[in-house]
Amino acid sequence: MKFLIQKSLLNPVDSVLTAIKKLPNLSYENGKTTIVEIDNKLQTIQTDAGKNTVDFQKLSDNSQKEYEKVINQIQKIEEEQRRKASSGYYYEKYGGYSHGVKPFFTPPNVEQGMMVEYRLYQRTKQDLELLRQNLPNTIVLTNMISKLSDNLEKRINLAKQKSGNVKDYADALQSFSDPDMLGEISELDKFIADLTNNLPLAS
Repeated sequence: MKFLIQKSLLNPVDSVLTAIKKLPNLSYENGKTTIVEIDNKLQTIQTDAGKNTVDFQKLSDNSQKEYEKVINQIQKIEEEQRRKASSGYYYEKYGGYSHGVKPFFTPPNVEQGMMVEYRLYQRTKQDLELLRQNLPNTIVLTNMISKLSDNLEKRINLAKQKSGNVKDYADALQSFSDPDMLGEISELDKFIADLTNNLPLAS
């Protein structure tokens, strides 16, 4: 699951890598323009990651609340069903008592009424059980995306620093193809390529 989430973050990163690989073959002026584009792309990725952190944590929290609500609903209808079965509710509701005395057999109208209500109870419980089984997966997934996004957002700060180093070197050397410049570009390329690899799930 974590691998799939990381893969989903690669598309915007790929466009940054493509721009970085072009730098050594660009003129100084065109290279400066590309560096600005790289910084803008990194900022966009960071902004999106920050938004995902908040949005998916909210989804995770809401799913947790919904899960607790479903558990309470299941317990409530189970308790209600037990109460009805043991209190004479069905006999009273469907006219099964004669002079206030519970019969030794179950009259047809009582049996039919009990069956209808029991089927409704079973259907309601089945739907709630389905939610109870699925919601934990939603909680785990959304929480994981939130944490991965949070750590990606923090890593982008380092990527922007390295991009700034490339710009500073380029300004000093007035070139993007100088041997020393190529080392900085290569380092930036590797860092961006590894940006979404092994993202920790905790800060």
